[in-house]
Amino acid sequence: MVNDKLYYKTLAEKFLGHHASQEEVDELFEWMKDNEQLDQLLRDEIEAAPDDELSDSRKRHIYTTIVNANSNGNSNATAQPTPNTTTQPTTWRQRFTPIRLLAAACAVVAVCSVSMLAWQSLRPQPVYQPLKATTEAANRSQLTLPDGTRVHLNAQSQLSYQFDTKGRQRLVNLDGEGYFEVAPDKAHPFKILTNGMEVLCLGTKFDIKNYEDDKSAKVILRQGKVKVTSGTQEIVMQPSTCVTYNKATGRLSQQLVQKDCATDWIRGYAYYKNESLEDIANELSRNYGKRIVLSSPAMGRETFSGYLGHSSLDDVLRALSVAAGIRYEYINDSTIQLFNNQK
Repeated sequence: MVNDKLYYKTLAEKFLGHHASQEEVDELFEWMKDNEQLDQLLRDEIEAAPDDELSDSRKRHIYTTIVNANSNGNSNATAQPTPNTTTQPTTWRQRFTPIRLLAAACAVVAVCSVSMLAWQSLRPQPVYQPLKATTEAANRSQLTLPDGTRVHLNAQSQLSYQFDTKGRQRLVNLDGEGYFEVAPDKAHPFKILTNGMEVLCLGTKFDIKNYEDDKSAKVILRQGKVKVTSGTQEIVMQPSTCVTYNKATGRLSQQLVQKDCATDWIRGYAYYKNESLEDIANELSRNYGKRIVLSSPAMGRETFSGYLGHSSLDDVLRALSVAAGIRYEYINDSTIQLFNNQK
């Protein structure tokens, strides 16, 4: 049987929402029936929870929901009547049959926000290993984080996700570029740490680009509100704005942009506004898996503004040559060099 508390928490939530199959219901009940750790967790949580967090009416409501759903869909389990109040001694096992254990567990999850991650904060646990995702050059990926947040990860990017049990927040470390559609959860803010910047939000859509070898980093907000922090600086962003972090000076600045700029790279375009040719060459190297080098450091400081389509590399280089006044040559199969278009 799968020994994964997040898996069984998901089964419990599916059961409450009447989405669990008969096989899932049977598996959940069998696991809870003999799970001593869950038994002890519920004992501690119910005894410690304030009355306004785990009220009898809330427990009865959830218990009734489970009983009704169980009586309609689970012929192998029998709903237990609510215990009456007597002076006869009652053991924990007698008071919490499997179905009542499920009711109490869901009440704790729903009202006290006790989940697998909270379980870890109540019991000594091994060091939590965060979820990690990596993309190689010329590759991208899409993933859904455990909290429901959706992420598009650009080429040569690394992301790790974990729940900070002490800070009660969702924590992401990012090196590269990612477009985030953050699942709303006011009780647990979503924080991204990325090479000198911190981005904090609750539920929003935005893009972060912060590769280690780029001279600057950017956050483009498409929807919602985020707070960007670097050192003592702090900017609260509104939609259709871009915050740029200058890595040389450590300063933040903000500009107005088209909100769809946040998803240009996902839709097959690259938008540049006064972008250095060095950063553009680095981006093309990541996107196409080729080494693109400049003929001189001075050339890398030149800037370019405009759109480039994500078609073939030759098409992109030809467009860049015309717009930026440069030329390119293949040194070998894996290396391309850019030159000023001057003899």
